[in-house]
Amino acid sequence: MRMLALAALLLPCGLCMADGALRQDSLGGWRYSLPARYMESTKGEDHGGWHCREYTPGGNTKDDDNLLEICAGPWRATDSTDIVLDHPGMGREEGRWYGYGYGPKTSARELSTQSGWFGWESVVFCGISDRVGYHAAGGECFDGFVVQDSLHVLTAEFSGLPLERVPKRILWVRRILLSARR
Repeated sequence: MRMLALAALLLPCGLCMADGALRQDSLGGWRYSLPARYMESTKGEDHGGWHCREYTPGGNTKDDDNLLEICAGPWRATDSTDIVLDHPGMGREEGRWYGYGYGPKTSARELSTQSGWFGWESVVFCGISDRVGYHAAGGECFDGFVVQDSLHVLTAEFSGLPLERVPKRILWVRRILLSARR
């Protein structure tokens, strides 16, 4: 709750981010703001009409520790207890949202709701790559999504954060979702 209040206080500042200037991008009818230094490194279309883009600082395809993935697609929620997003990392079980990573699932938190949309976010343990190699559970990943008009989903995932950089990065990835509009 404290982080959501902090995010709400910071949003009026024009979505200022510690990583410098912002730029606008769009995907699947969504418009969102992200740090200007994050450039597209790959894009593709997944099955089921999902479109995804990966961003890294300067578009460096080898910068796994700073990988931001944005995906847009159709909302296909059901009453099942399975993962209901086509994008991995978040799911609903018996009406509650969770994030999935290494170790136990973590309860997701609701993002501030606005008229016509809702969203959830979660931070889970995940692997990171560093100078000495890959570590199966050496970091945390942020997963979040927003749904507009009960039809359209935008997801954001920031992968492989070393633990000491988690709070700052999560805050600006959350702002990407909160800034998104169709």
